[in-house]
Amino acid sequence: MGVEAVILAGGAGTRMGAAVPKALLDFCGRPLLWHVGAAARPVSERVHAVHGPDIAAPLAGRAEALGLDALHLQAEPRGTADALACALPAIADDAVVLALCADTPLVTAPTLQAVLRELDAGAELSLLALPLPADSRLGRLLRDAQGAVVGIREYADASDAERAIAEGSGGVLAARAGRLRKWCAALKPDNAQGELYLTDCVAQAAAGGVVRAAVGGAEEGLGVNTPAEYAAACAAWQRRARGEAMDRGALFDAPETVWLSAATEIAATARIGPHAVFEGAVRVEAGAHVHAHAVLRDCAIGEGTEVHPFTVVERARVGARCRIGPFARLRPEAELE
Repeated sequence: MGVEAVILAGGAGTRMGAAVPKALLDFCGRPLLWHVGAAARPVSERVHAVHGPDIAAPLAGRAEALGLDALHLQAEPRGTADALACALPAIADDAVVLALCADTPLVTAPTLQAVLRELDAGAELSLLALPLPADSRLGRLLRDAQGAVVGIREYADASDAERAIAEGSGGVLAARAGRLRKWCAALKPDNAQGELYLTDCVAQAAAGGVVRAAVGGAEEGLGVNTPAEYAAACAAWQRRARGEAMDRGALFDAPETVWLSAATEIAATARIGPHAVFEGAVRVEAGAHVHAHAVLRDCAIGEGTEVHPFTVVERARVGARCRIGPFARLRPEAELE
């Protein structure tokens, strides 16, 4: 059997103070849940999401757009292990389950593949380990004297010595569905939150076999639980997206000032000026020049076209070798040849 990704999207996100459930919060042009699904899709045959009642209506009819194959309701917020158990009846025992969190939008497909390789190497369970700053509130990875992973201690339950550990859980683990079914059924809510922790399955796996950890980059573990964490994760995503665009040959005059969207496509040799903003699905063709302070939203910019400073192009299509602005606006459905 193949790999089935299960994204745990039941968090209420009360600390975010947002008007929409956290999993559907816009993050650089796409919902948080979409970003995690996009990372899981290349390494999985199916992508599931487990959600709470508050997100059921907003999710209705959006599964395909979010890249999800199946949705499962967790009627009560009883913890991450209970959330995963809501999806397990739809997954065969011998399938590999890749469990992820909906609020970690910076995790990447290569890192998920590394977690799966550790499972292929004979581990009973594999997980993502991350280097942690001292003030991180992520769970700490526990190792024995020989360096083998023996458990994860959630921050709220950790001692001062455990909180000093500089290695933590990245919120990703993989194991056979049959094993996870057995481990989850044996868990007790004996912790500070009174919940069933999926991370407690690590100790059960270590008691009967080998647990292996793949190490990811620190940014991949950035969660989105507060407005400050949201801002930090957005900044990290923007740095990555601009770097990828430049690796493909796009030119940025002041990359740290440009805001991109997850649906932005900038061709090689296109040039982007300072403080340009891209929102929604934007395509900029080769040789185009988007000058400073332009705002492009759900539009296409043709080859060799110049968009001069302080121009707004919204839901419009611009052909090749045009000159727009400065201080111009192309309204929705406009077409310029």
